[in-house]
Amino acid sequence: MAGPDEIVTPGGRIAVLHRLALAVEAVDAVNRRPAAGVRVGRETGRRSVFADPALVGMPSAGNGRGRLVLRHDRPLPGAIRIRLDDPARRWVPRRLDVSVWTYDEVRAADADPPGAKVPPEDRLIRPWLRPGVGYPCPPGATGLRFGVRRGPERVAWPRLEVFDAGGFPVGWAHGDGRGEVLVLIRPGAPATGDFPIVVRVHAPDPDWRDRPPAPAKDPLRLLHPEPVARAPGPADPAVRGDLPPPGYLPPTDHLLTCTVGRVKAAIDLAIA
Repeated sequence: MAGPDEIVTPGGRIAVLHRLALAVEAVDAVNRRPAAGVRVGRETGRRSVFADPALVGMPSAGNGRGRLVLRHDRPLPGAIRIRLDDPARRWVPRRLDVSVWTYDEVRAADADPPGAKVPPEDRLIRPWLRPGVGYPCPPGATGLRFGVRRGPERVAWPRLEVFDAGGFPVGWAHGDGRGEVLVLIRPGAPATGDFPIVVRVHAPDPDWRDRPPAPAKDPLRLLHPEPVARAPGPADPAVRGDLPPPGYLPPTDHLLTCTVGRVKAAIDLAIA
């Protein structure tokens, strides 16, 4: 980073102690509240005697705060791979390739003459995490538990769109690394009884050639990273996880039945 970082004020020059590069806060997709206990870290290529390269910089299990702050205190790449992981399996992990503002762009507003301002909220992302098999379902919740299979094997990390009988979208679900899925239907379902839903399954291509290399011990090595643009905003589908990541196959549709007020088990969905 070239030259001292200072702000010119009527009282003189003041040194800037830090510049925010990126802030991440994990959000529970069900209640829109912070997902406390989630580990949020930056994947790096550095090796450690204690961890595989992809896991360096991650909080230890049980020490997740659901947040991450990165500062421009060292050179950073144009995109940073962020990992969100919950060892308790309450939420399904995600890996995000987040584009970040450069140091010069962040400090431009304090230059002489001043440049464009990059407000702090444009350097904040709040990615949604979908419920995992360990999620504490609220009383009276409506949903299904099942797996996704290709032949005899479960399919890791499926993405699922859910529609009502009229084709109206009623939510998304993410499957975990074991191919297990928890679908929770948001309010708007019939008041009582059974009702049909259509589940559209997006599954990763097992032959996808652009999968980033990862250590064999990494439990998220098959989880495809998702690109996130700068200043995405809270409604961005990439932030919400309302898109299949790159490297997924064309989807297949499946008809299932839910019961209002119950989260029940269903048979595994078979895909080609």
